[in-house]
This record gives sequence, C-alpha cells and structure tokens, in this order.
Amino acid sequence: MHENATDRLPRKGEVLSSWLFLRLSQLGMERRVFDDALAHRYPEVAAALAKDPDFPEGRSWRLAMANLTGVSSMALQAVGWPSSPWFLMPGCRRSACLICLSEAPYVTAQCVQEHWLQSWRTTCAVHQVPLLEVPAVGGAWALLSRASRKLHGSLMRRPDRQVARLIEDWERVPAYVREAVFGAEVRIMDAWHEHYSNGQGRLDASGSIVVWRDLLAFSASSWDTVTAPPVATQALPSSLITGSAYFRCHSVPPCAEPDLELHAFRTMINPSARRVCLIAAMDAMFEVSGERIVGLKRQPSWGWHRVLPCLPQKALDWLQGRSHSWPAGWRVIMDRWLSGGVHRG
Repeated sequence: MHENATDRLPRKGEVLSSWLFLRLSQLGMERRVFDDALAHRYPEVAAALAKDPDFPEGRSWRLAMANLTGVSSMALQAVGWPSSPWFLMPGCRRSACLICLSEAPYVTAQCVQEHWLQSWRTTCAVHQVPLLEVPAVGGAWALLSRASRKLHGSLMRRPDRQVARLIEDWERVPAYVREAVFGAEVRIMDAWHEHYSNGQGRLDASGSIVVWRDLLAFSASSWDTVTAPPVATQALPSSLITGSAYFRCHSVPPCAEPDLELHAFRTMINPSARRVCLIAAMDAMFEVSGERIVGLKRQPSWGWHRVLPCLPQKALDWLQGRSHSWPAGWRVIMDRWLSGGVHRG
C-alpha cells in the first residue's frame, strides 16, 4: 500500500528536506505554493529554511510545518537537530548508500538519511559500504533536468543492479585502507560523544575532536597559491588515488589559511575526496603512539610522514600554532612530527 493512506511522518534518521518533499507530494501541493505560503505567514522560517533546508535555526519552524502540512509539531521532534556541526554544506549534500536506496520499494519512497550528510561519514553506518555521490534521492529525482535523468536513470531507478559491483570493488581496496576509513569515522563519532558528554559549549580543550578538526581542515587545503589537489593526496599511494573510484580528489581553490568551520572539507561533494582526508588525519594520529596504519608503515613512499616535508613554512606554522590549543595529551604530536625529520620548505 502506498503511504498516502496515512500522514507521511518522518522516518527514523530521515532529514527534514526529504520528509517535506514527500509530505508535499502526498498532499498534492506544489513546492512553489508551499514556499509562497511559508514566506507570507512565517517569513523568518522561510529565511531559515532557505539558509539550511535540513537543519534550520530556531524552533518556530516546527509550528510552521505543522500548520502548513497537517502533521503535528510533536511528530517533527525527531528531525532538524544536527548531531554535530560538521554536516556537509547546503548544496553539497549528495551522498547516498546504494543498498539503502535499493531497499525502498519504489524511487519516490527513497529518503535521505541524516548520517549521509555528516561530512566525516563516507561509509554507510548500516551496511558498511562506501557512500557514493548521486544526483538526487527519492522525489527530488523529478526536479532534475531531462538530460540528467537520462544520464543517471539506471542509478536512480535500479540501484540494486549496482550493489554487487559496489561490494566487489570495495573489497578489492586493501584491507588496511578500508580499516583506516572505518577507524577514522568511529574515532570521530567517539570524539563527538566525548565532547557532548563533557558538556562543552565550545570545541576548545574538549578531547581529540579539536585535533580532528584541525587535521581535517589542514588536509583538505592545498596550501598553494593556485588551484591544486589537497595535501591529503600525498598520504596515499598514487595508484590508489588514480586506480580507485573511492579515492578521488579534485583540485581545491587556493587557500592561505584553512577555515576552522571546515568549509573546504564540508564542500567536498564526492565522499571519495573526504575519504582521502580521513585517512591522512587517521595516519597522523596513529603516529602519536607509534602505531601507524598497518600497511602504510611498511611503505616509506607514502603516509602522513610524507605529507609534512612537502609543505611550505606557512602550513607548518599554522599547524604548530593550532596545536597550542589541543588537549595536553595531544600537544606532543607536533614535537614528534618535527623531530622525525620534517624538512621545512
């Protein structure tokens, strides 16, 4: 039975924009009509949704949604609350799990999961397969141009046909690389849990999460005056960067100093690029304890120890300056890196 027999309530883990699109479809209401009504009756909510359609600021938007869609505000309590501030920027949220999409009975029943939008999530938390960049999910498919629908038709209508190949290709990736990706995501999740359990209002001195932030910002930047690949690409063998669709990095704009809001990292639409940054940061952290990623340790031609010597002085100065705000247990990391034979360019 189609869901229009009852009110379309948010599913577990679904984001606001996904639910709203499907609810309006159920009501037979055009998005333009909804937007006009929202702007007329609740201009502040309309502005908040325009800024971020998944995590709008304030609380009044729930009342507005309830009044315009007929779904109680209590039923909307599970959506709109970001579990961390490191979500992909609006307009860059095009990650999805093919297995999750395959489990929907039909295309318009597909919904966007919150964990797909977390910038540091590059694998599905349910199926442990790599997230892929997709043009649209669910009902948003109808908003694409005819040419785009034709180009990506098989991906969106029959994602199940690509699942077997996805799993097979992912298993070809060296085990230590896959484990590094999973390990990084688990450690960032644990770092956020630590941060929130400590009741910190800021990131300062809140465990390793501040270290992750700085290393990801550092790794996602090119540290060049021209458009160039992020420095994280130097932490992986070139064969993996060029030979696997799951580790691809496009060049990033010139950057004199990384944004601590992780703008460069959170605007990497393709999760493959963020995977490279995660591995670089993961390897950097393992160097603190001398337990570098198995596999990378045996290959002196790549790894975090190959990133630092290739950087300009300003990059190392920035990273060393940031280390002063790291928790005490992590501050020794810079001394260890620099004493390991880093040659400043």
